Amino acid sequence: MPRGHRTTYRSILTVLLLGLFAGTASAEPPKQIMFPVIGPVQYTNDFGAPRSGHSHRGNDLMAARKAPVVAVEAGRVERPRWSSSDCSLILTGESGTEYWYLHLNNDRTQRDDNGGGCRNGISYARDLRSGMHVRAGQLIGYVGDSGNAGGGSPHLHFELHPEGSGAVSPYKWLRAAPRLLYAVPGSAARVRLALYGNVKEIGMSFGVGVSRIAVSTGWRGTPAIGRVSLSYAEGLVVERQTKPGALDLAPLASARAGEKVSVWTSWFAPTLATQMAGANVLAASKIRLRGL
Repeated sequence: MPRGHRTTYRSILTVLLLGLFAGTASAEPPKQIMFPVIGPVQYTNDFGAPRSGHSHRGNDLMAARKAPVVAVEAGRVERPRWSSSDCSLILTGESGTEYWYLHLNNDRTQRDDNGGGCRNGISYARDLRSGMHVRAGQLIGYVGDSGNAGGGSPHLHFELHPEGSGAVSPYKWLRAAPRLLYAVPGSAARVRLALYGNVKEIGMSFGVGVSRIAVSTGWRGTPAIGRVSLSYAEGLVVERQTKPGALDLAPLASARAGEKVSVWTSWFAPTLATQMAGANVLAASKIRLRGL
């Protein structure tokens, strides 16, 4: 082979190899994703466990029926055409990773009635459209037991497919994933939270041990984040419940660690930062002290 041709061949081969290695590197899922379910969840690394006629291709996240399900990464979400009785979604993240969400809710009530079908507001977020772009942490659906999970315990079957290839165990990504306090659809421009629990800290921040949460969009539940530290909004109102149905204004300094408390945040634009609820990201606009 002439020298010039050998040089050209080597150059082409080098370019092809560089492209191959670059493609291999980009096939890796992101190091961190958001946890896909809001609220208490139980799960194990059941990837590969035997199932009827096949092995398990994901991890089952056991959770309350209708618990909110969120996008673990920013990307495009679609309803797969093969999904009819099994209410499902596939999120193609900006990394190229595909995340499969199976067995979403199809029940109208908290009973297992299978009467809702695969519909917005029942299986999927009310504003969800197949092919739409979603941000990380955005509400996309609800936990259920549709498809071949019917009659079993509600759960999200969660799969992770690097570059849309075969499924790999998502367990290590789930273990490292930050938990979120709440979720709302992408169409919610402003929201407000009500936190119920007990006083943990009074000072530069107001710390709340949270046992229940209510979101202005309508969802109520138990959060996975058990403690939230809030700043104080301008015009903060502090009141004390003196007896059933009776409320009096009170100084913040009268709050006692351990006493029951209800806290309403200011209205705010929902972002991933507010969902992660770091220290002083949320601001308290009203605090109701309810005694020990």
